[in-house]
Amino acid sequence: MIWLTFISLLVLYVLYHKYGWRHPLFLQSQKKILLVIAHPDDEVMFFGPTLCAIKRLKIPLKVLCLSNGNADAMGKIREIELKASLENLGISDFSLVNDTSIQDGFVSWDPALISSYIHKYSLGVSSILTFDDYGISGHPNHISLNHGLVLFLKQNTKIKGYSLKSISLIRKFTFVIDIIPTILLNMLNSDVSTITASFTEYFRVRNSMLLHQSQMLWFRHFYIMLSRYMLINDWEEVQ
Repeated sequence: MIWLTFISLLVLYVLYHKYGWRHPLFLQSQKKILLVIAHPDDEVMFFGPTLCAIKRLKIPLKVLCLSNGNADAMGKIREIELKASLENLGISDFSLVNDTSIQDGFVSWDPALISSYIHKYSLGVSSILTFDDYGISGHPNHISLNHGLVLFLKQNTKIKGYSLKSISLIRKFTFVIDIIPTILLNMLNSDVSTITASFTEYFRVRNSMLLHQSQMLWFRHFYIMLSRYMLINDWEEVQ
């Protein structure tokens, strides 16, 4: 009975991926998208399905990473891992900032400084993606990116901003099961755009995460097996 339920969930997920919100409105007619992340590995821990969708739709993309993740003195290693991870996803256009004022750590970053870096790398960009104001995991570096984007958008009204929606801890680690509450909640909230990864894309994202070898502690292996962010991303426009 358990296996039948699981197989039914897989079928539902595949059908949703194929016939549901596979091409969200905010991914259509884009000139170029800028994804802003805080640390190497954010791109696959949280944004993998979206990166795969952008590549699938052949939309020009740039990834901006605002620190090299040097909290444990492994910044140089993590820079190499980020490059390898993005290359595995077919992404070559990325920049990494190593500013002493915005180093990896459980502290907030200056929104004005973040806004200035977004401005620097936003040439030709029509939309900017980053974390929401909870930052998925509550990490202050993630939250600071949202605050920096909000500030930037106030001064650059022709560019759209979108934030990756945080969900409850229980839903976060239900993997494919989360497709049920995702579908139901999307019926109630038309402002949310959902992106799903195919299972082929999931394994590509998983392999990119494994390239962040310095970060692959035991709990990260459980994360890539159980996190719905490896399969599903929900986006809301930043107002």
